[in-house]
Amino acid sequence: WSSLWGKPSIEKLVLNHPEAQLIRDASGYWNINDLWRTSGKRQIIFNRIQINNGILTVRDETLGSLTFDHIQLALSRQGDKIPYTLTANSQSAYWENMVLNATGSAQTDKSSLKLPDVLVKFNGKENGYTFAGSLKTQAQWQGEYFTANDSKLDINSHRFGSTFHIN
Repeated sequence: WSSLWGKPSIEKLVLNHPEAQLIRDASGYWNINDLWRTSGKRQIIFNRIQINNGILTVRDETLGSLTFDHIQLALSRQGDKIPYTLTANSQSAYWENMVLNATGSAQTDKSSLKLPDVLVKFNGKENGYTFAGSLKTQAQWQGEYFTANDSKLDINSHRFGSTFHIN
């Protein structure tokens, strides 16, 4: 009923087996850049989103491409916060297989996306050796700028018996 008198909202959006591509061209613009501009547009609010077995390919003209598959995403709006859980697999020229698990919450307004409590855990195999690690950060996209604060990255690799910690 709130959609009839207020902002339009969708209670639950479920996407089964979606495929998407995020592409950044040589001038630095993403193919979804126009979706971020909301001035003068009527926004639709999604209260819950669920993605089952999705595929996402991220391409950059200079860095190459990275594909994530078996994506499972669940998020639900709770006031101004949007808690989420995400799992995905990835294969790359840099590693044979990697499994990602992420949790946190998001906050949005007209011109920014804030991720104040990102926690990503990952593990996989590279050149036949296992690796594992985690990333904890506070990230934000403001317009076309990205910032990450209070970041901590830990990686343990059996390739050279190495451990990497950075704050």
